[in-house]
Amino acid sequence: MPHKTNLRKRINAAKTERARDFLRKGGVSREDSDDELGYEDYPWEWVFAQSKETGVQKIVGACMGSFQCMLGDCVLLKAESNEAWVGLICDFQVEEEEKMANFMWFSTPKEISRGRRNKQILRSDALPNELYITPASDINPLASINGKATVMSLAAFAAKYPSGKIPRSSKHYGKTFVCRRGLDTKTAFYTDDFVWEDLYKGEQDINKLIRFVEAQTQAKAGATRKRRRDREYEHEEHEASSP
Repeated sequence: MPHKTNLRKRINAAKTERARDFLRKGGVSREDSDDELGYEDYPWEWVFAQSKETGVQKIVGACMGSFQCMLGDCVLLKAESNEAWVGLICDFQVEEEEKMANFMWFSTPKEISRGRRNKQILRSDALPNELYITPASDINPLASINGKATVMSLAAFAAKYPSGKIPRSSKHYGKTFVCRRGLDTKTAFYTDDFVWEDLYKGEQDINKLIRFVEAQTQAKAGATRKRRRDREYEHEEHEASSP
């Protein structure tokens, strides 16, 4: 029987490799790498708050120098080349003495367009800065965080940027995104359209967001499988009744 410590190391290594594979795929363009975190190698420190229910101190955020991110924040994570991934912080934890976070991933139209099958589900109305919230999540080290991201509805974006574009000189350029749909990239099913600010307002809505994306994509996948089984059954019935 393998030693528990070695087994945990293998499990963590597999999680890390899955996360790295996710981060190697099409992310958002990033020209100002590490601009928010600076270039000083400060250690990451936890931010604690007292739980109203239990009175116990719990981890609610993390900081590195003057940079701080909290539970429920959307952040940029380093990817290959001049790209970054966008994730929503769902949880903080420690693994192998390293500070980590569990990120719920956003997907880009660029990622969806990878492969012939996925190209068929690429929305024709996809915007250059559009993201799709997915049910996928992974644990990554805090050291992979590259900065903060802002996610909003299409209406909120149009109100803030009437021209439809963010000036390159703006500190929000390349960090502001529209999200109006969820997507399971494995089953290729979208959720119904939603207004981001109605669905998600912060940390208190993390579980609500997860349930919404999982329920909608799984329900549509199940309905499609049922229709496929019904067609197969009808075909078999027709074959059996044919002379």
